[in-house]
Parts: sequence; structure tokens; C-alpha cells
Amino acid sequence: MRLLGVLTVCLCSVVRPTLTSLAVGPPLEENLKPFKDVCQGAKFVNGVGYQNHETDCEKFYQCYRGEKLQDRIAAPRICPFGQFWDQLVPTCRTASEVECKTDRCNLKQLISHPMDSGNCRSYWKCNLQKSVGDCCPMGQRYRKYKGCEKDSSCADPCPGDSFHQGPCDSRLVFGDRSAFQQYVAGVGWHNMTCPSNTQYSVLACGCVYHKGYDSVCKPDLYLPFNNNFRDYSGNKREVINHGVQLTNKGYAYFDGKSYLEITKFLNLTKESEVTIAIRFLETKKSGRLRAILSNSISKQQPSLLILNSAKNVHTMIKKEDSGVSTLHTVMRDGNWNTVKLMHDENSLELAVNDILAETWAIGPIQDNNENLYVGKSRGFENFVGYIDEIAVFTCRPKFIQT
Repeated sequence: MRLLGVLTVCLCSVVRPTLTSLAVGPPLEENLKPFKDVCQGAKFVNGVGYQNHETDCEKFYQCYRGEKLQDRIAAPRICPFGQFWDQLVPTCRTASEVECKTDRCNLKQLISHPMDSGNCRSYWKCNLQKSVGDCCPMGQRYRKYKGCEKDSSCADPCPGDSFHQGPCDSRLVFGDRSAFQQYVAGVGWHNMTCPSNTQYSVLACGCVYHKGYDSVCKPDLYLPFNNNFRDYSGNKREVINHGVQLTNKGYAYFDGKSYLEITKFLNLTKESEVTIAIRFLETKKSGRLRAILSNSISKQQPSLLILNSAKNVHTMIKKEDSGVSTLHTVMRDGNWNTVKLMHDENSLELAVNDILAETWAIGPIQDNNENLYVGKSRGFENFVGYIDEIAVFTCRPKFIQT
């Protein structure tokens, strides 16, 4: 499946490599390790799917699908304070009333455990092997698995703000970020339009500020690996190959020592909008983080990273103020993964196989005066496996919906 099938890119004048330079192709997709899509078996209510989280009782997914089967997005959500997701209903309910197999309080020796709220006072208390939401007194902080301890700097209101918690009652319109649909009880879905200079955000469950989209967004770098390592964006960027092999089916194979170096790409971090799309298949597992894309292999710390671990895809950007923003989300073990990273000087977004994640990342990416590297980075193992194609934009293409 091509990431950029909607683009018109000339792939003419192809230079075919000699047979000795060809790598063995990836396994056929029907022979790859099967995976379960997070929305597989979701319970649909009023056109929106609901699915419980694999490990966290207080989290769940809302699943959206367009008129075309390939249009789909899974948005992770979290229940309000003291509540677990109940897939039978489906809705958030008081945690002690929900049977959740992954409730950490099932462990008899556990007294308490952390609450994923970002609140220094909130935590889960174990009562009769059931989780119950609780708060440390003002001026005390919850210490993981230990309890409350004095900390005068901890003054978060508890329970905190429940804004954007629980199910979202609006949904995106695929292909039109300026519009969304609002559900009205007894009426159904009502078409709405975002105010000017805003777009609908699935994760924010509403319209958020955005400077706008170019009517035409072309890639600054496009590597389809169609029998060569040429950049087909039209910018003719130099791609230096350090031992990467091609297959006869349009894939690049990285053996753990090889990598690609894209020169004259120093302006990437100076752009107010950066979008990166990659499709990869890891073929050899490792217990460590591996570099898929980076902007440093020297002593200089990278300010842009896409990594993979045994179960997740991770991304990191370092901003000009030296602040660091990171995200990760689950990937398909032993199968193809489609990764899309977006940064617009306000937020960092990561979509892995249409599962979304987002965090604040205000400010431009730090310029470290290095080239762009595929399959290699300072401080991490090299990537082992196949990459189908890579595209880098300094704008937000319409085919990427978040």
C-alpha cells in the first residue's frame, strides 16, 4: 500500500540496479504475523465505534470510519477521575462497579497505583482488590506505589479538570478539516463548520487553531525506492547510500549496519510545519530502541527522531528553547507499520496505523546543522528491516487527517 498514492510523481527514467545489488524481498503480507486492529470487534453506537484499551482500564478508543473503507481513525480517550471504561454499556462508570481484567488492584499485595492524569495528587487506591480514585491532601504528592508524601509545591486541584475526558460527542468529516459533525440526542448528526483559522481535531474533540493548509502541498523529499535511491520530489536532493540494498519490488532493505544520508536538508528544522510519512517492516527484533529517522549521527544530539522498540513507535523533537516533546504509540509486531509525524510549532502529533497521539510542542525544532539520516542515529541501534517509502513535507498534505 503506497503512502502517497494520491500524489502525481514522475517515476520515469528509472535506472535498474544489477542483479547482484538486489536484496531478498520482504515476506508476502499473507505470511506475516497476524495482528489485531484496535477497532476490530468495536461496538458501534450512532456510527462511532467503542473499544476498550488493551492494558489500561481507564482508557478506551473511539473508532471513526469514512464512506471509503480505507478512511479510518482510532482516537485514544481517558475516562474522568475515578472511572473505568465499561465495554458492555459502553461508557465510563465508577471504577469499583466495572469488571476489568487488567485492574492492577487485582494484585492482593498492592495498596495503590498511579493514575494517568498528570495530577500530582491523584492516584488509585486499592479497596477489596478494586481500584478507587483518591487524592492526596493539599501539599502532598503521590509517590508511585508508596502513597502520599509531603511536597509543598504540589497544589494541583484534585479531582482536576475533566475537560476532553470521556467519550467525544462530535466526529470528523474525512477529507474536510474545516468541518465536523455534532451529535444531538433525538436528532442525530448535525453538520458544523469550524471558525476561521481553526480546524477540527479528533484528539481535542473540537476545533483548534491552525494557520491553514496550502492548497497544494508537495513533498520536499520523496523516496519510493523504485529501483533506485533517487529523490522524486522534484527538489533533486542528494541521497548518499551507505550499504542499503533494494529489492525488485520497490523496497529498501536495512541490515543493521546500512543507512541513507540525505544532504542539504538543513532547512527542515526552520520550517513552521513539518510532516513525515514512513512505512516500514522490522524483520529482526531487539530489546533496544532502533532508529528509523534522525537528524544526527555525530556527537551532536538529534533534535528530530523516529524510533521503534519491541512494541511501540516513538518520536522526539527538541525545540529551540531546549524543551523536549515525546510521544509513542503501539505498533504491529512482525507486520507493516505506517507512521505519520506532524509538528506545527504548537503541537506534536503521531499516527501509527491510524492510532493517534498528541502533545503540546510549542516552538520550532532546534537546528543542529546536520543532514537527515534514515536507519541510523546517534545513541541508538540501527534499523533492521524494510522501508517501503518515505515522504517529508514542510506543509500538511490533505491525505493526512488528525
